[in-house]
Amino acid sequence: MAEQKQGKWSFTFTTNDGVGKIEVDAGHLFAFGKKIARNMVSAVEDVEKAALGKVKVELQYYDMTGSKNTFEFFMNENEFRAFKKTLGK
Repeated sequence: MAEQKQGKWSFTFTTNDGVGKIEVDAGHLFAFGKKIARNMVSAVEDVEKAALGKVKVELQYYDMTGSKNTFEFFMNENEFRAFKKTLGK
């Protein structure tokens, strides 16, 4: 479940490797062992429905060299909506 602590939002996600956390603050997104500027995120989309109220999410962003990267993971549907709204996408 999304929670806010001292100006940071925290979201949980699931991949084939296990469970992880995405933290979002005013200027950055911390996920997958990377620090990504919020303005470098190009899209956050739910690509398909999954079991138990989850959706498969695709996060696309550009790194410092201009290369487009994509991460796919699963999130609770309500948490996905909050995550997308927090990023402004």
